[in-house]
Amino acid sequence: HGQVIASVCLLIILLVAGVSRASEAGEHAPAGRGQALQSIDDAIAVLGDAAAHGIEIRAADIAALEAARSDIIMGRWQAAWQADLQTFIVEALLEYAVDFTIGRDDPSRNAIADMRAALEAATEAGQIPAWYTARIPADPGYHLLRAAMQRLVDSATATPWPTVGAGPSLVPGDTGERVARLRARLGLQPYTDSDAVFDARLMEAVIAYQRRHGLDADGFVGRQTREHLDVPFEQRVEQIRTNLERWRRGDFESNGKQVRVNLPSYELEYRDGDGFFGRMRVVIGSTNNPTPLLTDTIKYLVFSPYWFVPERITLREIVPKLHSEPGYLERLNLDVFAKGSHQPVPSVDWAEMRRGNFPYYLRQRPGSKNSLGRAKFIFPNDKNIYLHDTSA
Repeated sequence: HGQVIASVCLLIILLVAGVSRASEAGEHAPAGRGQALQSIDDAIAVLGDAAAHGIEIRAADIAALEAARSDIIMGRWQAAWQADLQTFIVEALLEYAVDFTIGRDDPSRNAIADMRAALEAATEAGQIPAWYTARIPADPGYHLLRAAMQRLVDSATATPWPTVGAGPSLVPGDTGERVARLRARLGLQPYTDSDAVFDARLMEAVIAYQRRHGLDADGFVGRQTREHLDVPFEQRVEQIRTNLERWRRGDFESNGKQVRVNLPSYELEYRDGDGFFGRMRVVIGSTNNPTPLLTDTIKYLVFSPYWFVPERITLREIVPKLHSEPGYLERLNLDVFAKGSHQPVPSVDWAEMRRGNFPYYLRQRPGSKNSLGRAKFIFPNDKNIYLHDTSA
């Protein structure tokens, strides 16, 4: 944001120079003074709210606004400077406004130009707070996430964020330094290393943590739970900031009926506006083949669908089984087709099939064994992602 920084610095120089000239000339005209103070107060309030939305701002922007406010209160003001002051306020707000509405990645020149024009109109009309408030998502989930971030920051400020540390699984009855750190990490009464014990209360706290974070709620601290607990504080805050940004960009629109898949918690939610109607567990992609993030509109449903088996699944999972189980395809209701054809292939030499030499595709017939179950929900997208039932 080099342009923005340079513009703000230049405007500060111009404003201070103008204030100095007015002071030397003894000009203290009150016209427009109240409007100028209100505009500066509005801009300071907006920038002061940045941390609550997970955005860092330059302290110099607020300091410059407060310096200008002080000059006006001291009487060093002329109504003729109103236009320069409005430009100064716009430049002080510009970087935050771009980060808030578009994202923290460097935006394009058009994005900066469009944002500057919008801020100029809002500043001239005295509508900075209204312009800003209208761009804060109304969805309760956004504000719950903001509250969670604040609780996280407050807890880490009050008490250092300990790590459990690598080692064997921790189970009820265990004692020692790692149990002491676990107790502290979950906010329980601290113990000295010598008498820290994994008691029933700690097990309840572990189960509550696991449920809250979509982990297996067994009450034991194995590798998965320990790694989740040991994610650094700064990384957790950055995760929340990223999701707040996605919400502000409109990735999670809350109007009308919605089906949301929460990937980290392996859950699907159905909502109608702010109303919540149901939740169910889902299966998503793996670490090596993750489900992408996207937002789209469900266009139609397909009942009793065919499943066109992806080639990588065919070669990696199905072809090896055919060497030891020749009737595997028929047992799973799978038909073989030559690519570009709709006629089943009667026989294939599977020993010759490998990546780069596979001129076929597999299609599974509808029915109780079909991997897509009884229905699939289609929202056309370039990633070929859809929701579907399961035969399990």
